[in-house]
Amino acid sequence: MVDTGPQDQHLDPAVVRSALERVLASPEFNASPRNRAFLAYIVDEALAGRGELIKAYSIAISVFNRDPDFDPQLDSIVRIEAGRLRRALDLYYLTAGRDDPIRISVPRGGYVPAFERPAPEAALAPEPRPQGTRGMRIAVAAFSQESDAARYPDFARGLTRAIVVALTRFTEIFVYGPETSARFGSDVDIQRLRDELDVQYVLNGGACVLGDHFAVDVLLIETGSGRTVWADTFDRPLNPTEVVRLRNDTANRLVSTLAQPYSALFDKRSSDVEGSLPASFKSYDAVMRFYQYARTFDRKLLEPLRQALEEVLVRDPDYAEAHACLARVYVDTVRFGSTAGPLVAAPLERAVALARRAVDLAPRSSAARFALGLALWFVEGPARGIAELEEGLKLNPNDANIMAELGQRYAMRMDWERALPMLAAADERNPGQPSLLRFGQFLHAYVEGRYEDALALARKMGPLQVLHAPGAVAIAAAKAGRKAEARAALAEVLRMEPEYLLHAREDLMKRNLHPDLVDLLLDGLREAAADLPGTFQGRPATSA
Repeated sequence: MVDTGPQDQHLDPAVVRSALERVLASPEFNASPRNRAFLAYIVDEALAGRGELIKAYSIAISVFNRDPDFDPQLDSIVRIEAGRLRRALDLYYLTAGRDDPIRISVPRGGYVPAFERPAPEAALAPEPRPQGTRGMRIAVAAFSQESDAARYPDFARGLTRAIVVALTRFTEIFVYGPETSARFGSDVDIQRLRDELDVQYVLNGGACVLGDHFAVDVLLIETGSGRTVWADTFDRPLNPTEVVRLRNDTANRLVSTLAQPYSALFDKRSSDVEGSLPASFKSYDAVMRFYQYARTFDRKLLEPLRQALEEVLVRDPDYAEAHACLARVYVDTVRFGSTAGPLVAAPLERAVALARRAVDLAPRSSAARFALGLALWFVEGPARGIAELEEGLKLNPNDANIMAELGQRYAMRMDWERALPMLAAADERNPGQPSLLRFGQFLHAYVEGRYEDALALARKMGPLQVLHAPGAVAIAAAKAGRKAEARAALAEVLRMEPEYLLHAREDLMKRNLHPDLVDLLLDGLREAAADLPGTFQGRPATSA
């Protein structure tokens, strides 16, 4: 039983104080002196019957020596230190304190401590998995970054992604990424994750970057019982080799806990999957910036990204992931256009060369195959592009992004038998996937004449600085009889590319859409542009 209010405690205060002293005296309680004072203060206040007064303001004044004008909305020190204190307590009760008769915790959402008599292990056993669930399901929450992020703004984001990538290589583990976890609140609601997605475990943690080193705390929480069943703390010098090694080490430890038979296999495959480690943190940071761009496909970011990644290849010529990311940048300059204009004379040929180099450097890298598949789709045609994407999916069967991209490519060829199951599976694995990857689902609804459904899916694709997002809205809205919305969406298309209607067919054909699909989309575009006489010059498919 957990008691969260001091006025309701059934435990003898002397017993609680003894539990506190045991924690504070233990070398396994890895907390700073001021967080030890933090814990002692809130326990003392709770036992004195002043639980309602335990607020961020009182803690800041009494423990952290802040001035009386302290504003918790402007200074987040209490929230940050509370996160560290919670992780230190979790780690203590996993190690030295596992047999303590009383446990102290600080429930999220406040700072009033709770005191608990641990239930017997049998009572805490996870409930049986529902029939039909295959493998272990784990949700990875976005890791927090609790230090000054000015120098390394993407450190925690990159670490989170690295852990997801490592986990998804194992088909027995069904992984939900941080985009999905975020749907369940900033402090992830593990009960909802369990009830709605049948998740058995949640992995979260925090990173702290301090000058010449960084520290990372990682916790694995069982959703059935709420127990922290595994935890670890990493402290490394801040250099790029250790950053990437930390990613691999974290994944290895986690996989060792969840899937013992596969840890050795993971170690053996690591170099084939990752290629050489970068020699500069700037190189690793540039790759993380690419994945941030891939959430929005903001065209304004393409030229700065291209420059940064080209510099990476000078510093780290054997960094496979950088080659793959740069290949995708060049593909996107063709797919979406860059606000900086043409970046090289032959971007697609450059993309293919970069992607092939990535495959040479890391033969089992799904990211390299992903990049090569996208490039070959445009250079050698759909069959070659799909073949490479399929190879990438074989290398990483749980990668929701490759699955969604491949499903989308099948949809563009009107191969619905392959497209629909793949799109549904990708959506199940990552409901928070980049919104542009809804395009395949939009196409199917549109082709079937379900225009309201198509419009709903098109709306989910925006707002993006890619004209195909408002273009899909314009087409579906026109067919659904929503003329005002169609006009507004078309105006957004023309804002991005004023002469688009003059070469719409050519644009759709060069993207290798099935000719019948091109005709259907142009029909919707004509209806959307009905009030703009003389601006639409579609041609028969046979002339393209």
